[in-house]
Amino acid sequence: MEKTEQDTVMIEQQGQVQAVTTNATDAPKPARVMVSRAALTAHMPRPNWNQDGLSDPAAGRVPPLPSQMKMGAKMELHSHLAINLFRGRRGDPDAKRRPIYGLARFARQIAMVWSAAEKDDPYADQCILDVEAKYHEAVSIFTEREKNLSDIIEGLDGLDIDIQTSVKPAGIDLQFFCPWAYKATVLLLQFDRMVRLGLTARHLGLMGDQDWDAVISDSARVLRNIFALPSRWISTGVTRDDCRKKTKVAKRALGMYAERKEGRLVLLDKVLSGEVRAKISPVSKELEKYLAQAAN
Repeated sequence: MEKTEQDTVMIEQQGQVQAVTTNATDAPKPARVMVSRAALTAHMPRPNWNQDGLSDPAAGRVPPLPSQMKMGAKMELHSHLAINLFRGRRGDPDAKRRPIYGLARFARQIAMVWSAAEKDDPYADQCILDVEAKYHEAVSIFTEREKNLSDIIEGLDGLDIDIQTSVKPAGIDLQFFCPWAYKATVLLLQFDRMVRLGLTARHLGLMGDQDWDAVISDSARVLRNIFALPSRWISTGVTRDDCRKKTKVAKRALGMYAERKEGRLVLLDKVLSGEVRAKISPVSKELEKYLAQAAN
């Protein structure tokens, strides 16, 4: 289950550092996942020659191993629309207002799905596969739309135009656990560029309201749909072995997914068997072991 304490993402905007704080119970939450060093390095190759008696004598005394590796990234957004899609929006049941999942919530949830897929949860694998499919669709849509907007602006002979740019864009420090969070970040950055191009085209009188809705508003919808995909996954603790043996855990998981009225995750047989997985997915030792035994 998700933790209820608050997390904070630092946003540098207009020369100041602001704290964006949300509550995990009802609002999109920044993706800051605590993962142990052992979990991060569980599937990394472990060289064993860096010890006495095994290293090349030319190396002399065995040097110490480097400490753990870290990676960070910083994203700059220029438009309010893109910032909104990072933050998301909390829901309000009393006002019958649904939450809007942003990149921050997506990153947090896809990290949990990734961890479950490592433990051979077939529903988690299905969720990642769905994200991968929608991601590739979005890349195709965004690339075509960005090119069309650029061509419209650059097609003005004799007029050299600089597209709309924030004087002080919002800088957001990122530290995600799952690769799909970074891939989604690239999509959000591409959307931000489309917004800037669209604003420029509107200012020049080259884009009307209907065009804006068809390109920019629809692109925002595409992103929101991707960001909402991990919410279809349910933490049940089920594994493929449970499904094969039809244990109580498997039956309970099946019942929980069947109760979903909207956004139900549909588990394909090829995913359940382990035959099909996303190209970018975690190593599952249990699945590899089972497939190796089944091949013999």
